Amino acid sequence: MIAYILKRFYLMILVMLIVSIAVFSIMHIIPGDPAEIIAKELHGAEVSAETIELVRHNLGLGKAFHIQYLNWLGGVFQGDLGFSFRTGQPVYNEIFSRLPATLQLAIASILVSLIISIPLGIFSALKKNTIIDHISMFAALTGISIPNFWLGLLLILFFSVNLGIFPVYGYGSLAHIVLPSITLGTGLAAVTTRMLRSNMLEELGKDYIRTAQGKGLGITGIARHASKNALIPVVTVIGLQLGALIEGSVVVEVVFAWPGIGRLLVDSIFARDFPVIQGCILIIAAGYVIINLLVDISYAYLNPRIHYGGSHE
Repeated sequence: MIAYILKRFYLMILVMLIVSIAVFSIMHIIPGDPAEIIAKELHGAEVSAETIELVRHNLGLGKAFHIQYLNWLGGVFQGDLGFSFRTGQPVYNEIFSRLPATLQLAIASILVSLIISIPLGIFSALKKNTIIDHISMFAALTGISIPNFWLGLLLILFFSVNLGIFPVYGYGSLAHIVLPSITLGTGLAAVTTRMLRSNMLEELGKDYIRTAQGKGLGITGIARHASKNALIPVVTVIGLQLGALIEGSVVVEVVFAWPGIGRLLVDSIFARDFPVIQGCILIIAAGYVIINLLVDISYAYLNPRIHYGGSHE
C-alpha cells in the first residue's frame, strides 16, 4: 500500500511538471511576439519599440526558453505566479479569492448528484426491466446528453424569468447556488446512477444476497446489504467528478455569472491576461491530480481486498 502511494505521488509530480511546461508555453506558442502582445495589453495598441524592449527585459523574455521556465517555476514554488495585467494584483490573490466560490459550487453539485443518483440507481436495480427502471435509465441518458450551458439557460428561463423563484445570476446566498448546482449536478447524477445500477445488479446476483433472500430477508434489508458494496466504486467516481467539476464549471460559472475560477479564466482569456491564465490552469490541474491521488488512497482503504503492485499491506 505504501509503495503504491509513493508511486502515485511520483506520477503526480511528473504530471504536474508536464502540465507546468504546457502552461508556461501558452505565452510562447501564440502567434506574434510575446513581448509586443504584453506591451500592448499593458500600454495600449500604440506602443514604441523602446517600450516593447523594456517589457521584454523586465519579464526576461529575451532569455532562452528553458531559463525562463526555470525562473517561472522557481517563482511558483515560492508562491509567486506574477501579477495580473488587468488589475495589477498578484495572481495567487486573484485565484484564491475566487477559489471558495468554485469549491462551494462543486460541493453543492456533488450533493445534488448524490441526492438524485443514489435512490434512483438502487431503485432501478431492484426494479430491473420494469417501467420504473426504463424511465430512470431514460432520464439518466437525457442528463448525460443535455449540454450544461443549454440546461442552465432553460433553468434560468423557467425558474427565474417566468416564475421568479431564483435569481438569474449572482453569488452570496443559498438561492444563488440552487440553479448552478442543479445544472452541474444533473449531468453528474446521470453518470453515477448508471454506474450504481450496474454495481447493484452485480451485487444482487451474488451468493450472499441469494442466501439472504433464502432466509427471508426483505427488499429493504437486501438493498442495504447490496448497496454497501455497490457504493464503493461510486466513491471513486464521485472523487473524480469533484476534480472534474473544478475545471468543468467554467461554462456554468459564465452562464450564471458565478465569481469562481472558471469565470476568472474566461475573463482572463478575453483580456489576454497571460499570468492569470497560466495560474488558473496550473491550480486547476493541481487540484485535479491531488483529488485523484486522494481518491485512489481512499478506495484502497474502502476495499481492502484490492492489492496494488503486489503489496498486501
